Amino acid sequence: MARATGLQVTETWVRIVEVEGTADKFRVVGQASQPIEADAEGARTPEALTAAVKACFKAAKAGRERVILGLSSSRAVIREIQIPFTSAEQIRKVIKFEFESHLPTGGIDDYIVDFHKVSESGPRSRVLAFAIPKAGLRETLQAIARAGVEPAQVDLDAPALFGAAQPPEAATAEATTNELLLDVDETSTTMVVCSATNLRLVRSLRLGAESLGRQLAADLATDGASAKVEAREALAPSAAFGTAGQAGSSLELKADIVSDRRQEFTRRLISEVRRSLTSVQLEGRLASIRVAGELSSSPELLCEFERQFEVPVQALDVFARSENRIAPEAARASATALGLALKGVEHDPLRLDFRREEFQFAHRFDRVRVPLSIAAGLALVCLGFLCILQWNRITKLDTEISYLAEQGRHYYYEALVRKAKDPRLVEIMDLGSAEQAQKTLDGILTAPAKEQLSRMLSQSGKSAAHMTKTYGVHFGEKEAADSPENVARSAVLRLEQFVQVLDACREKTGKLIVERLQVGSLKLDWNMRVESLDAVEALREGFSKLEGFRSFSAGQLKQEDGMHTYTQNTLEFEGEN
Repeated sequence: MARATGLQVTETWVRIVEVEGTADKFRVVGQASQPIEADAEGARTPEALTAAVKACFKAAKAGRERVILGLSSSRAVIREIQIPFTSAEQIRKVIKFEFESHLPTGGIDDYIVDFHKVSESGPRSRVLAFAIPKAGLRETLQAIARAGVEPAQVDLDAPALFGAAQPPEAATAEATTNELLLDVDETSTTMVVCSATNLRLVRSLRLGAESLGRQLAADLATDGASAKVEAREALAPSAAFGTAGQAGSSLELKADIVSDRRQEFTRRLISEVRRSLTSVQLEGRLASIRVAGELSSSPELLCEFERQFEVPVQALDVFARSENRIAPEAARASATALGLALKGVEHDPLRLDFRREEFQFAHRFDRVRVPLSIAAGLALVCLGFLCILQWNRITKLDTEISYLAEQGRHYYYEALVRKAKDPRLVEIMDLGSAEQAQKTLDGILTAPAKEQLSRMLSQSGKSAAHMTKTYGVHFGEKEAADSPENVARSAVLRLEQFVQVLDACREKTGKLIVERLQVGSLKLDWNMRVESLDAVEALREGFSKLEGFRSFSAGQLKQEDGMHTYTQNTLEFEGEN
């Protein structure tokens, strides 16, 4: 049964909801919230985010295979614009160009852009366009990756809130009425105007429970932590602060101050919502308001919204249609996280995803496969250079040196310069650009033939060291007791055989992650993480069929994050005669 984990990251909190099942019928199997701790200056660092994500996944015991990340809409530039096309493919081709004039700073290449088509009018479309700065997205993804989590998709909280509020059957309903969805967090309020099938308006208001806390901290002359508690109590169902006969007491005065600040907070929030509603053209009036987050627990505030807007107002209970054991307070705060989790089980009405361009998601084994292939090429280059240097010491012939330098140039070009034309591979090899790699080779060729080989070896060694540090790929560390020609041919052959066995056994092994790999002509040594203990026997059966197979030994076993980790696995072959 499908599982997915919604990971919501706000400015101050990390929230997780894990679901199992389908969009029509699911159950909540995990939920947790964790504050992002601020430092002495009140800032929240990427390291604090990493710690909060780790703690949240540990508390929820949530899986990490299918994670959908949701960011605050306050981090995005959101505009409604007109596009002279109706086809989604045509819109995607021009959306970045059309959106560039709406950016506050920087160029459009500094943003990841996605869109939702609101309506069509003849050959034109009105779309809601969303742009997230690449720098901030990169920093967040790196912080989350350090916690061992690799999100498959990235969305915003507003579309996720819309997905949580609209059940799958709503997709077939007639969009005849409009409703307002509000999610009040500590630092901001997410505002969504939508119908049963369409998103119409998204706003992120810089107004939340924390602003009420700051006002109470100043009025009551108390610290920030105590003010936060007072703010939560002010937004919770009302309770008297004093008792009979205490008129004019400090408790009664405190109650009056809290009541005044709560009313002022309510007026400001209603004013901001009303101002945002006037900026969008709706077909028909607003029919209802549903509220999640801190605000949904306050009957007085809900009544004030109902009185001001003259429409039904109720708390948004997105967990009502699922099997769960979540506390009411946690459920109120986790509506967006549930919407992200449902996106992972194919309930994704808006189809937004900001994991594009250089942030495009790749499975971990797919990310390692390319470095392994390049490592094989670099291993061939390094071993070839070693052979060339050994031959140079034996022959001492200038003519042979010139010939061998020409061969080295061919190897260098094929393994580095030509591959550097692929933007993805040039990043893996840390070469900067294809032009830079070609310029480096041209500079090497100006040196005498006897120096060219050592310079090419030095340059390729830098790429090898980068791949070892970044991807954990090792090669060329041991020399087999064989002729140089057979060493070069045998080491690459063993690596190819190893990858073929892993591919052939994939159905039996399940999820398998190779974390370290050392390749020699007679012995391979690696660490791996697997889901099933049956994976070892499946690999043993596959390795035993290889030509020259001598032995396979599974390494030490330990449990980590629900996976079985084997360290120092070895595969040995008979020596070649």
